[in-house]
Amino acid sequence: MIKRFIGLVLSVLVVVGSISVDVWASSEKVLLTADEKLEISRNLDELEVSAETQEKLIDKLENGELWDCMKEENVSAFNDMEFDFTPDTPVKRMVFEDGSVLQQVVDFENANIARGFSRNGDSVQTYSAMRTTYENVLIGVANGLSGAGFYATYVIDWNAHNDGIISVKDPYCKVVGGDYSEMSVTINQSYENYTKKKPAEATYSVHVTYLASLGAAETFIIKMYVGNDKMVYGKLGEVSFSY
Repeated sequence: MIKRFIGLVLSVLVVVGSISVDVWASSEKVLLTADEKLEISRNLDELEVSAETQEKLIDKLENGELWDCMKEENVSAFNDMEFDFTPDTPVKRMVFEDGSVLQQVVDFENANIARGFSRNGDSVQTYSAMRTTYENVLIGVANGLSGAGFYATYVIDWNAHNDGIISVKDPYCKVVGGDYSEMSVTINQSYENYTKKKPAEATYSVHVTYLASLGAAETFIIKMYVGNDKMVYGKLGEVSFSY
């Protein structure tokens, strides 16, 4: 159950998909172990995929076929789908023709959200602007075979032009029957520069390889921007942040 936060004002703009398909070239049969099938089913349960569809998707993998949610043209369609994240609507998902699912989430369920005042910098240090801190917000993406993301703490300094990313931590990646490499999450710019129209910025990336006989690989890249009283999350190079 997603908690409701009274008085929370968070604007998440157009969210662009964070997956690019690098390689898929296989016509070979794939032998999944019982444990791999069980793990895939658990992942698909979390994506609300029916048991009947799960069986079809697992059969598809074993026939060496790519799920629709991993095909480049379908990922592009997901990238173009507009969505506004809020604590009440934290999940962006698309269900494809074969029943596979691609899902992004900005999860506030276990986040701490605190409101206070920020100083305006004058000699008597009066407090003139509200400041909201969002601590440990989960930002992630999943497709049933893999999931990736990180936790972020950021601050919105309402009308003070001092929004920022405080920390990014605990990057994770889980892959069924595969592996990942080159995982990183970094803050590229801690606070917005309102004069230069540059938001605070963080980047998460990881390279995922799936079941070896499938010859499949994906790169997950998540770009997070905070500035102008907004937080934006999307694919590197495809999110424009306008003041």
